Amino acid sequence: MADASTKFCPKCSSSLVSFSVLDGTMTGTSSASCGACSWKGALNELLSVPFQHDFTSDEAMLHQLKVELRNTIAKGAGTDLAKLLMRWGFVSQGKPEDMKVRLSRLLEALATGALRELLLEREKIEKEVVR
Repeated sequence: MADASTKFCPKCSSSLVSFSVLDGTMTGTSSASCGACSWKGALNELLSVPFQHDFTSDEAMLHQLKVELRNTIAKGAGTDLAKLLMRWGFVSQGKPEDMKVRLSRLLEALATGALRELLLEREKIEKEVVR
């Protein structure tokens, strides 16, 4: 298990905070800011909630979220999506094994795009809540 923490803005409680642990290493004061409100301050002012996880990095955690999203899309609407993609010419006729590979790549692209949009929309929502 790896130790980690989630950080929140002390002014509005948003998780839409930016900081760098490298910034301020010479002075001992790393800066932080909130993307949802106007707060700016020191990294140690952020509210911090510790947690443990089995991921090797933040990227691995994000990758797992994308895999789960892709699998959910494939299980819930895989057949309908395959038909739609074929009807609109995203997958041309061919050998079944080739079509399966192409469909898999397209489902991966759908999950990646959907996750990007989910994260962008979450950011918008965070900013709206503060207003």
